[in-house]
Amino acid sequence: LNYYADTTPTISADGLPQVDDNQNTNTIVIKEKYLISELWRDNRHSFVADRIYAELRKPRVSQRSAPLEVQYPLSIQQTILIDLGPGYDFPVGSDVLSDDALRFDYSYSKSGNQLSMYFSLKTFSDSVPTNALQTHFQILDKAQTLAGFELSRGRSGVVVASGNPPSR
Repeated sequence: LNYYADTTPTISADGLPQVDDNQNTNTIVIKEKYLISELWRDNRHSFVADRIYAELRKPRVSQRSAPLEVQYPLSIQQTILIDLGPGYDFPVGSDVLSDDALRFDYSYSKSGNQLSMYFSLKTFSDSVPTNALQTHFQILDKAQTLAGFELSRGRSGVVVASGNPPSR
């Protein structure tokens, strides 16, 4: 809760987090619910798949003579459900970005007044060879812009989502 309170001061927990540790499938699922009484800051609010976004960082030095280290093994799925009132526009779509080192999946959908954003990141290797770095960096750049949405409230009250890179 404190993590989100830095950017969303009016956030409060809607119950305790639910944790499901399935040892048979080696997965941990954490479900958290929050209420935000004052969503808008300067008529905007960003929702970011923060755990995945953190893994999509590029190195400071992109012109490399050595392979790039990749966190391996890694498998993260993050779903963000947002319940908004009527009067908003939200693009729907999905895609997969991948190379030999990672796979990033995303899907945006809308059902009634609920926005759903699903993200998945998996790694397949512990490094990216130098001859594959340019493509890998392009995938990281695009995935960073897709790992969240900024909602904007216009003068008419209509909410519009944009796929601009999330800001934290």
